[in-house]
Amino acid sequence: MFVCSLGAFAAYGQTELSAKEAVFMALENNYQIQIANKQLEISEKQNRWGEAGAFPTVSLSVGNNNTIQDNTNNPLTFTPGVILSQSINPSLTLDYNIFSGFSVFISKRRLEQLEEQSAQNALSVIEATIQDVLRAYYGVQLQKERTDLFREVLNLSRDRKKLYDLKEKYSTSTSLESLQFRNQYLTDGINVVLQEISLENAHRNLKILMNDTTDVQYFLTDKLEIANELPILSDAHQQLLENNTD
Repeated sequence: MFVCSLGAFAAYGQTELSAKEAVFMALENNYQIQIANKQLEISEKQNRWGEAGAFPTVSLSVGNNNTIQDNTNNPLTFTPGVILSQSINPSLTLDYNIFSGFSVFISKRRLEQLEEQSAQNALSVIEATIQDVLRAYYGVQLQKERTDLFREVLNLSRDRKKLYDLKEKYSTSTSLESLQFRNQYLTDGINVVLQEISLENAHRNLKILMNDTTDVQYFLTDKLEIANELPILSDAHQQLLENNTD
């Protein structure tokens, strides 16, 4: 009997995971999103009139100079011993640009564009992450349905193999026919093994997108539902322009 249980994922003892929960986990753990959000925070803080040069800038600097002179072994000096000289030089500078050909307004507009670009970039990274996670999530469901289908085919091949083994035993069938169905049964078993590997890889890809490094195995609760009717091309194009940042 051909036995295969390489990639079996039973619901018992697993953590339930919906598509929404998978997306939230990926958004929380995705480093690219975190970097994009930090860049957005930097752009928001830089989008100020002070950064554009509209206000005067005051700079305070302090210089500290230390000098050590050792005259211990110098017979020609009038000040023998070790001399330590210290000095502190503070300075205060005020800069104010009265007029520079509207460069302040141009710089402020550029800072606003950088902030908007950072916001759109962060939103684009979020949308791409959501699409990848949903594609991987329902890809697991697709591989699971394929695995179930291959197992049903394997069960049918097993029954047909048993039938022709009995026919061969009672001389109602030739050994060639029994051998053909035995080969088909083994081929279907190999297909199940390969499909279970594909299912395991699909689970692994989903965990990678969620940046989940734990050993938790998830039971996906949202089923793969495919619409029977395709959307109208004009409606799909309008929704794409309205909802897709890229």
